[in-house]
Amino acid sequence: MSHADMLIWNTAVVVSFMTGDCRIAVPHGAKVLNWGAARAGFREMGLPDLAEFVRLFVLELAYRADLNGRDREANSASLLRIADLKQSFQSVEAKVDFAYEFDRMVARLHELR
Repeated sequence: MSHADMLIWNTAVVVSFMTGDCRIAVPHGAKVLNWGAARAGFREMGLPDLAEFVRLFVLELAYRADLNGRDREANSASLLRIADLKQSFQSVEAKVDFAYEFDRMVARLHELR
């Protein structure tokens, strides 16, 4: 995949997972291949808050991967942080037309080719 393709794919998958917006088509079961590319994609779209969301989400996923499954208090706190992150993403979703911004990003990245 080219750099532009990585930005497009990974950003689309994050948006699709977080919003359920079917206007940004990704296959069922699609996975984020590169979180850094997703973060860069949101920066490319002019959405630095969502680039920061990706950074914080990845940190939380790494924390959960290291979490001792028997530590219920830490698990609950982590789930609350993930819920807060998703809520912050959704607050941006209320202000941004992701399908439109995503199409603009794709057009810009393809113009550079």
